[in-house]
Amino acid sequence: MAKRKLTKDEIEQVRRYVTEREKEAYPDYSISVAVKKETDDDGNPVVNITRIRELEKSINWPLK
Repeated sequence: MAKRKLTKDEIEQVRRYVTEREKEAYPDYSISVAVKKETDDDGNPVVNITRIRELEKSINWPLK
């Protein structure tokens, strides 16, 4: 299958699906999902997922 451009609806659908899946797997994290406008060579969407977890403020890390 060749690369193809995704429609805005497809991009939003992939973003929603991945965000829901990630929030379920990582409930304590802030999730950011970026979807490329073009698929990979196999026709699959290319997704970049960033997970951020804020540490508790009671933890005192040594600052040097």
